Amino acid sequence: MDVSERMISKAKARIAAEPQRDIKVTWVFHNIGADSRIPQEARGVDAVVCTLVVEHIQLDVFFGAVKEALNKGGWVYLTNMHPEQGLSSRAGFVAKEGEREVKIQGLSYNHSIESILEAAGEVGLRLLGEVEERGVDDAEHAQKLGKRAEKWIGIKMHAAMTFCLDLG
Repeated sequence: MDVSERMISKAKARIAAEPQRDIKVTWVFHNIGADSRIPQEARGVDAVVCTLVVEHIQLDVFFGAVKEALNKGGWVYLTNMHPEQGLSSRAGFVAKEGEREVKIQGLSYNHSIESILEAAGEVGLRLLGEVEERGVDDAEHAQKLGKRAEKWIGIKMHAAMTFCLDLG
């Protein structure tokens, strides 16, 4: 099982562990970086949740795929590594390979918030509310987050935004 499949497996397990609600979740594993055409089973959805993915793909490809997937009036919740953090770090994670840990880093773009908003607008997505920007406030905050957070004091690390696909 490759890294992407492990991540999807973990997400499915977390959703399955949640109390049942009146929602339907459809899982479609598709690499839009390799093939930007959205499979039929991933079209006509009411919502797309995308967390920490956009830094790995061109914005026009990503938002084109989102528009293709969403119903009119549908929404997308997007989180991304903040550009301030992207100035000195790349997205990645540590994976076990046998007894050793290996840092995995794929292709990474440091998209500005302005370029994200512009690319979303070009396909008819409208920002709902404000862009949320968060970071590590101070040493006390860093201590609550864990030992690796200290180096990020005063740096914005996370951006989140919600868009709606216009009905027009």
